[in-house]
Amino acid sequence: MTVYLDTLVLINTYVSWLVLSLSSKLIHQSIPGKRLALSALAGGLSSLLILIPAGTVWQTILLYALKCISMLIVLLTAFYKNGMSKRRIFYAVASFFGVNLLFSGGVYLFQSMLGTKVVYIKGMSYYFDISLTKLIFMTAAVYIVLSLISHISAQRLDKAHSYIVHIAISGKSYSLEGVADTGNTVRDIFSGKDVVICTGITSCESFGRRMIPVPFSTVNGEGVLYAVSPDKIFIEDEHGSKTDVSALIAFTDGQLRRAVFNPKILM
Repeated sequence: MTVYLDTLVLINTYVSWLVLSLSSKLIHQSIPGKRLALSALAGGLSSLLILIPAGTVWQTILLYALKCISMLIVLLTAFYKNGMSKRRIFYAVASFFGVNLLFSGGVYLFQSMLGTKVVYIKGMSYYFDISLTKLIFMTAAVYIVLSLISHISAQRLDKAHSYIVHIAISGKSYSLEGVADTGNTVRDIFSGKDVVICTGITSCESFGRRMIPVPFSTVNGEGVLYAVSPDKIFIEDEHGSKTDVSALIAFTDGQLRRAVFNPKILM
């Protein structure tokens, strides 16, 4: 089979984008668009490593070392941020490798069902000798399956826990009673970040941050919340376990000092 380098890089950039998007969805950690694009491109370019011969032991060691370095670059570019907890790093790495394995399994299943060899896989790099339509159909199926898994796992989270939401913004710190509620589906469509809705403290207008309008809808009607990006936000449960989360915060009227969040951001 003839391998065209431009097609090889293009396909693996697309696959990297898909895997990273699914991984971020599973752990509910949004990836900014620019970082996602750079990370996917790094994954696509890393597919060129399959051109390195592995005839000797040293060549094989070099190939795997370069592959590990390239995967580290992909992961750091996509997920890492200052102050990220070890737990979140573990989830990101595990999710990335898990989605890769599931995608590879889906590719092999598709190949066996098709009854012909249309794909070449080497070291988590892919080359498809099929139409773009079939490729999109296959990856869409994988995306739907993983989205369902993410939804089901979120529904099973124990909401009986008690939480404290800690927020740091513009030199000020706040600790609010946390309420896990799957009914809070407010999300910024541009960054993909969930919005933690806070009541009982000063309006975010005093923080001097850029306001982000976030449309929302409820059974009672529709409206717009104005959210800001905090310096840091983490959620502590009754056992003292702390989870760093990536989310925006919005403020509404209310007497109770609390923060309502979707429990999926804890995953």
